[in-house]
Amino acid sequence: MNRSSLSKRVAGIIYGVVHNAVRVLTGILVLLVGAFVFLRLYGVPDSALQLIINRVNAEGIPIHVESLSLTLRGWLAEGVSYYSRHPDDLAPLFEADEVLFARRRELESADSKGWKLDFEARNIRFTPSVEWGVKLPEACTWRRVDHARLTMTMLPDRVEFSDAEMSWLGVDFLVEGVLLKKTPEHVVPGSRGTRPPKAGKEDRQPQETVLPVYVGPEEFQALENRLKQLEINGDARVELRFSVDMNNYADSTLEAAAQAEAVAIRKVGFDRVAVDFAYAYPELKLEQLSVVRNAQELNLAAEYDLGSGLIQGQVNNSITSSRLLLLAPQVVLDVLVKAQLQFDELPAFSLRAGPCRPEELPNHLAGSFSVRDLTYSGLLIESARGNIERTNGFLELSELYAHVQGQEDRAEEFNSCMQGGAATGRVFWDANRATFGVEAEGSLDPNLLIDPLSIVPIATNVIDRFYFPTELPQISLKLGSCYTNWSTFYIDISGVGHEVGFHEALLSTANVSAFYTNSVLTLDPIAAMDGVDFIKGEAEINFREDRVYFDAFGSIHPELVEDAVWPYHNIFGHYLKTSGDTAVKARGTVDWGSMEQTDFIAEVEAEGLEIPVAKMDRLKATVIGSGPMITVTNAVCDLYGGSGDGSFALTLMPGSTNLPFFTRFRMNGVDVRQLQQSMGRPVRDRTMGRLTGQMTLASDLTAPFLEHADGGGSISIEDGELADLPVFTAFSNIMRKVMPGFNFFSITHLKCDFVFQHGLVKTDDAVFQGDLFSATASGLYSSTDGYDANVRVNVFNNKGLSKVIRVITSPISKLFEMHLSGTLDEPVWRLKNFTTSPDGSDDDSG
Repeated sequence: MNRSSLSKRVAGIIYGVVHNAVRVLTGILVLLVGAFVFLRLYGVPDSALQLIINRVNAEGIPIHVESLSLTLRGWLAEGVSYYSRHPDDLAPLFEADEVLFARRRELESADSKGWKLDFEARNIRFTPSVEWGVKLPEACTWRRVDHARLTMTMLPDRVEFSDAEMSWLGVDFLVEGVLLKKTPEHVVPGSRGTRPPKAGKEDRQPQETVLPVYVGPEEFQALENRLKQLEINGDARVELRFSVDMNNYADSTLEAAAQAEAVAIRKVGFDRVAVDFAYAYPELKLEQLSVVRNAQELNLAAEYDLGSGLIQGQVNNSITSSRLLLLAPQVVLDVLVKAQLQFDELPAFSLRAGPCRPEELPNHLAGSFSVRDLTYSGLLIESARGNIERTNGFLELSELYAHVQGQEDRAEEFNSCMQGGAATGRVFWDANRATFGVEAEGSLDPNLLIDPLSIVPIATNVIDRFYFPTELPQISLKLGSCYTNWSTFYIDISGVGHEVGFHEALLSTANVSAFYTNSVLTLDPIAAMDGVDFIKGEAEINFREDRVYFDAFGSIHPELVEDAVWPYHNIFGHYLKTSGDTAVKARGTVDWGSMEQTDFIAEVEAEGLEIPVAKMDRLKATVIGSGPMITVTNAVCDLYGGSGDGSFALTLMPGSTNLPFFTRFRMNGVDVRQLQQSMGRPVRDRTMGRLTGQMTLASDLTAPFLEHADGGGSISIEDGELADLPVFTAFSNIMRKVMPGFNFFSITHLKCDFVFQHGLVKTDDAVFQGDLFSATASGLYSSTDGYDANVRVNVFNNKGLSKVIRVITSPISKLFEMHLSGTLDEPVWRLKNFTTSPDGSDDDSG
């Protein structure tokens, strides 16, 4: 056989083979295209589909598919449902109207093989397993996902999820994870799933099949309603990494990271919100919750141990916008309103909490804070900072510093400067014992605290006694109480100040330490200066028993001492007024409640003392209090150029508005001219005389003394010139007109005994006389009706030859009988035996 024929024969064989191969391939292609068309149009036959599902179920994947068809991108399954292997899960965990999947390649290893599939799904619905401890309401939007895709690697022992993406609730999700299948020892043949077998006590291992906290439909609905208040106006992204062990859910892990831009919660906007979360039994971690607003940030981190049930965390905040209060629960806002707290800026703080059980978290806090523009009951705290710690119901704010704004516009209201200042201190609140306490030192006007301390009247009453018109005092303060029993309130305060006002007085310097508890206020020491005047000592005021004990000395005016130890009376400064240098040394007890326990003694010296009926100089006296009787003994004084001595007793009865008194007083050498001037009446140059007398008087300080006066006395004036005194001026004019030859008329002597009776001053033996005459008078005087007295004048006096002439001329003297009427300021004299006066008028007055 030649070469050419051989070649032809080989070519023919090759042609035949190729030709038949082409025909076979064409047939196969036609069959494939037909199968594709068939599978695309009609899908996998039900019998074949059931065989496939059974095989997949046998691999440990409980899934059901209503129909399966082939597309250019892969297989399209419709009506896909994925079930839990737990016997109590009746509804599918996962449902989708369409699932597009493609088997990329088969994975093989030494001991296993599996499939790697790409999935896309739409109109997804899911139902949480009972083992997850979450039950979603049927209408919950969280159960639906519009579109998702992932790559799933199915191995005999696990299912791996990668490159998963979905858009859910307007948030983009990226998911990676592993689902570990149940091992054969956990599966009963012929069942869709069983509970793990029970172990004996000796080999029982801790297993968790349900999350520790069950979330029911009502709780989840409430959570969903709250989250509806969340608005995301920018990009939002969530990344999830998980590992679910179906043999033991306690071994499952979860990592989540979320971030959103332009977020609003209850219309409160934030620039960015980020959350990092992780779960690996027994730890549940919030690794970070970060909220950013206007370059300020709130960071929160927390850990919860599911095994021990303990939680701990830390939060740092630099966001100061008060709009965040809109996010606070209503109960918190109600507390702020009740406490009269108002924030212009929220506090910046750093707090640590736990470890403790969640319900005990508020009782295990520690950290620091700072705040600006905090208003409490009208008091504006411009800035404050300090440390905070709460343990087992004990709350302590330590290392506090606060700067308080002044209220100078209210200075006139409080008669104080109302300037702000700074203070440092400590505050504690013990919920177990229902007690609180405050310790502070600083410099500010205490009157700023009157409104904030209005719940504690004793504190405000003490503060209200003082005012500071120009300078701030230095104050050290401690106070506290059991807030269920305010009788336990105590206050310990000491202060040093310059230009300190106390009631009506302004002290140049004051140094006072006061302690109040159980209704007793102790002032020890007391040191105050008013120019060169001072007072030093101590006092104890018992408000429950209305009693005060004092031991003090100094030169401060008595009205200031009375204000401090005798709050219900104002005798000094009202009825008794001191002036000039004053010295007081007093010790004892005043019982202003009943006066029965009053027992004190005081030595008093005053440069001047004014009482309702006289003004004395250089007074020295001893004051003794015994029961309701206050007695002034051994009193000596200078009196209008003369001297005086005597005693004074005042009765103080609680509840009575009267102040009855009794006095016995003697005068010697009183200058009539000075006495007249002290009464505010004009004095002629030639008026003079020296008055001596004594008086016993009982009356009442609260009314003009004559209205209740009882008693009596006597006076005499020798070697005087009294004719021009207002009471005698008219009488002298009449005498000069009746006897024109006597151009100079004088009254040189006066003597009188008198009695006080029912508002009247009576006398029966008043005698006054001059060089050439004498007169006797009897009658009375009242403050309402004035004088009503008869005066008989003898032309000559009762001395020497004049006495003989007086007897001879006695019938003529009867012609000069006179009547005195009118008031003290306008006396009226009349000749009783003449119808007209010598100047031809009907009025006999001068």
